[in-house]
Amino acid sequence: MKPLVVYLLVFVAINLSLSAQEVHWFDKNWQPLPSKENASYFRVIDYDSVTAHLIVKDFYQSGKIYRTGSYLTLVPEIRDGQFVWYFKSGRVHKEMTYQGNLATSWRVLDEKGRAQLAAVLEFKGPNGEDLAEAMPVDKEPGFVGGKKALNAYIRKNLKYPASASFQPMEGTVIVFFHVDEQGKLSNFKVIQEVHPDLDRAALELVTNMPPWDPATVDGMPVSVPYLFPVKFYNRSAQGVSSNNGRGMINY
Repeated sequence: MKPLVVYLLVFVAINLSLSAQEVHWFDKNWQPLPSKENASYFRVIDYDSVTAHLIVKDFYQSGKIYRTGSYLTLVPEIRDGQFVWYFKSGRVHKEMTYQGNLATSWRVLDEKGRAQLAAVLEFKGPNGEDLAEAMPVDKEPGFVGGKKALNAYIRKNLKYPASASFQPMEGTVIVFFHVDEQGKLSNFKVIQEVHPDLDRAALELVTNMPPWDPATVDGMPVSVPYLFPVKFYNRSAQGVSSNNGRGMINY
C-alpha cells in the first residue's frame, strides 16, 4: 500500500508542476504568436511562491536556452533579480542584476568568454516601461582626464562628515546617474545607502562633478546610466583633521 501512496504523491506533484508552467511563442522581433508555427523563440514561465517572482526561461526555437530571468511582473515588465543571456553555442553572453528595472551590475562576454567593454543602454519596453540592457561599446563614459584627474577631484571635493569624527563610520555608498550624449550628468540617486551623513557627502561629490566624456557606440556618443561607488573608511578625529575633513574613496 505504501508504494502506491508514494507513486500517487509523486504523480500529483509532477502534474501540479507542469500545470503551473506557462508556455508562450514569439517571432524574431519578440512579438507574441498564437502558436509555435513560425516562432523564433518560446518562453516558459514558473511562479516562485517563496520570493513572489516569475521565473522566466526564454529559448531559441531549437530548444537551446536564450535567456533566464526573474520578474516581479511581465505586464508591465519589471525585472528584479539575476538575468543571464546565452549565445546559441550555450556560452554565457551577458549577466545582469536588476532592482525593479534598475540595472545594478552587468558583465558582457564574447563567444570565447572574454570580457568586453560594456555600458547599459536604455529603451522602452513593449508596454512603455523603461528597460535597460548591457551592450558592448567602443568606449565607456569617464571623467575627463581619466583616473588621475578624477582622484584629484575627489581629494579636493569629498568631505568626510564632521559627525563621523566622533562616531566613526565606513561603507560603500553607490550613486546612480546618467551621462548623456554631451557628457552631462543628471538623475542622481543613492541606490546603496550607508548612513545619511555619508550618503549626502557622496551625493554632493557626484552632483558637483563637471561633464564627463560620453560613452560611444559605433563612434557615436550615447546616453547611458552609470553606478559610481564611494568608499568611506573609519577615521579618527585626528585623522580627519589631518586630511582637511575629506574622506577616502576607491574607484
